[in-house]
Amino acid sequence: MPTATVYPHVLHGNVVRGWAMQGADTEEEVKVIAGDAPRARRTRLRMSVTTVRVPVTIGHSAAVWVELDTDAHPDDVRMLVARVRPGIVIVDDPAAQRTRCRGRSPAPMTSRWGGSARDTGTENGIALFFSADNLRKGAATNAVQVAELLLRDR
Repeated sequence: MPTATVYPHVLHGNVVRGWAMQGADTEEEVKVIAGDAPRARRTRLRMSVTTVRVPVTIGHSAAVWVELDTDAHPDDVRMLVARVRPGIVIVDDPAAQRTRCRGRSPAPMTSRWGGSARDTGTENGIALFFSADNLRKGAATNAVQVAELLLRDR
């Protein structure tokens, strides 16, 4: 069994809530809320965030639950996202369990979307799952792509 030398707990084989804490929240949770706060205020979006670290070599993933005003089928949500969000590749095939971060992709600067399903815990809810290879699609790539969109729409 490995021993902990830098981080206070053994990471191998574990999932941990976060590295650095800011009060009761992790540093990642604070960053997500701060980054999405302006959009949330404009849209009156209510959100809460929990982040966890899974010690893998490459990859970021997010599980997101949304409650819509009306009923929507997960297929409708997939089609909408494919149409309005360049940079997201739909690999959502629940039977094949295809969501993954790594591997060959025809479009390496993308996030992968998979695991869309009805959220049975709320009315009109949809549960979503995203993954990205954070060496190819991380903060720097996102910043460039946002700037490109801003310039294009200007």
